[in-house]
Amino acid sequence: MNIHIRNEQAADAIVIESVTRQAFENAAYSSHTEQFIIRDLRNAGQLTVSLVAEWQGL
Repeated sequence: MNIHIRNEQAADAIVIESVTRQAFENAAYSSHTEQFIIRDLRNAGQLTVSLVAEWQGL
C-alpha cells in the first residue's frame, strides 16, 4: 500500500469538512461542531497543521 501524506490545499477543505462531520456524527461526547471549529481556525489563519492522506491518487 502506497500512501502519500501532503499539506492540505484549498480544494481539500470541503472534503475535510465532510470527513470530519462523518467521523464525529455518532460520537456521544461530540457537540457536532468539529468541522466548524476547523473551518474557523483555517479562516483565521490559525490552522497550523492540516494534512491529507492520498491513496492511489485519491
